[in-house]
Amino acid sequence: MKQFLISAFILLVASIGILAANDKWEGTSVEFSHGRLKVSENKRFLIFEDGTPFFYLGDTGWELFHRLNKDDAEKYLENRRSKGFTVIQAVALAELDGLNTPNAEGNRPLINNDPLKPNEAYFSHVDWVIKKAEEKGIFIGLLPTWGDKVDKQWGVGPARHNWYDVLDLPGASQLIHARRLMESKPFVSRIPDQSMIAPDYFPETDYVVATRGNGYAFVYFPTGWAATIILSKINAEMSNASWFNPRTGEFTFIEKIKGDTSKKFTPPSSGRGNDLILVLDDASVKQINKISK
Repeated sequence: MKQFLISAFILLVASIGILAANDKWEGTSVEFSHGRLKVSENKRFLIFEDGTPFFYLGDTGWELFHRLNKDDAEKYLENRRSKGFTVIQAVALAELDGLNTPNAEGNRPLINNDPLKPNEAYFSHVDWVIKKAEEKGIFIGLLPTWGDKVDKQWGVGPARHNWYDVLDLPGASQLIHARRLMESKPFVSRIPDQSMIAPDYFPETDYVVATRGNGYAFVYFPTGWAATIILSKINAEMSNASWFNPRTGEFTFIEKIKGDTSKKFTPPSSGRGNDLILVLDDASVKQINKISK
């Protein structure tokens, strides 16, 4: 029996991983037709010129321009597009000995390490990668250089890792669910609001946090620690409560609750790796808690 349970658990974990890997973003990650980015009027979000909200889901590919050739860069960017990433953070003068170690095409960024003499061949490759990202609807958050290129006391930059070893870790595939959840509700009205949570003791590693917008609220339970939620903050006569699993993107309806009360919510699972999001919706507004893909 013990062996059977272990085998069943392994199959369950594997099946969740397969489902996450198969849940891909369709089309370009961002539609640039909405215009340039700007700060929203409430100074809390980035939005496009036409008012469309922008969700900053970033990946740090610092060595993108330095270590990857065009084929590898294409594979990396396509992987991140399919997972719903909207921004790749990369640095022009690479992390580890980026001035003296050539890029994947054999070019160094500066001629004789002179900042006034950029190597056109090196930066042509940078341009190619940025244009390829644009084709896939991905912004490049471009950092010019690290402090070590200016002041040697900063060493030779952050440590490097094999990018292909971490490309498909579970978290990378699961973040698409967070993006879809955030984009499924009125975006720019959302504010952080810890006053929704009744005063209580929470260990630092189990801290419950809340945010709310017009007609809804999200409460994040990182490890299953229970919390009492003040529902009147949503300003609804009745609220629908559901658990959202950020690892699978699935909703589980809990109940409909009077909006002028407080209620203690205890997640159905606990411990690290069992985080859940409590989703509270104004019951008078027709909302379908099934995120479109």
